[in-house]
Amino acid sequence: MTSTKGTLQTVGVYVPVSMHETLKELAEGQNKKFSVLVRELVENGYDRFEDAIEERSGRKVLDGYEHKVASYSGESYQWMARLDRKLSLELKLTAKEYGRSASQIVGSLLAEALSHCLQTQGAVVSAEVEVERARVAIAGLVGPQAGELADYLGLHGKRRLVNEVLGGLVRAPGALLGKIAEYFAVSREALIQAVGLNFRQMPTPSYKAPNGQPRVLTEPVPWEEAVKALKLPHDEEAKLLVIGD
Repeated sequence: MTSTKGTLQTVGVYVPVSMHETLKELAEGQNKKFSVLVRELVENGYDRFEDAIEERSGRKVLDGYEHKVASYSGESYQWMARLDRKLSLELKLTAKEYGRSASQIVGSLLAEALSHCLQTQGAVVSAEVEVERARVAIAGLVGPQAGELADYLGLHGKRRLVNEVLGGLVRAPGALLGKIAEYFAVSREALIQAVGLNFRQMPTPSYKAPNGQPRVLTEPVPWEEAVKALKLPHDEEAKLLVIGD
């Protein structure tokens, strides 16, 4: 929802000072004006409230939101939020319906939307940290040490193949990626992203085909091609190909 100054109304907000500080930090982190972030969060919180009251009592929903406000520490701090005029009127009607003040309603909606925003932001940061952890683990093992992982995967003596998978040159089957992720104690998704980054960050990824001629890659080599390039005895090759089925 986009608002212009002519359609904004001021509503007082009374929340713990630590909640106000969290909102300011979030605005800075997203490179937004504080007033714009507040408008967005109140609108988001009201949308969540309308969805929630389809299945639960409005009073119970607001009780839950107010509990989130109360979870913040510090003295209560009063400030003014500038909201879309139409939404502001709806909030005042909602406040009257549920025996709250407009300030309480706005604070509650902010706390609800803020909690979801911080959860999402935290999940993104956590995912990035795990991907980086996977990349560090790969970097510490790639090369001669990859023989240990090869043994763990049941690919004895296939160090080259394991290194190609870790470097992103070879697209490993899902089952194999799951075991590698287990070995590094990271999620399968983090491992896939880490391996993908390794491939994309190679200056010129190339692969030596079965005929001995290297070629520059625009995407990882399929598992079947990589297995056949090893020129293994038929029974060994068949065991590796089955992994990709």
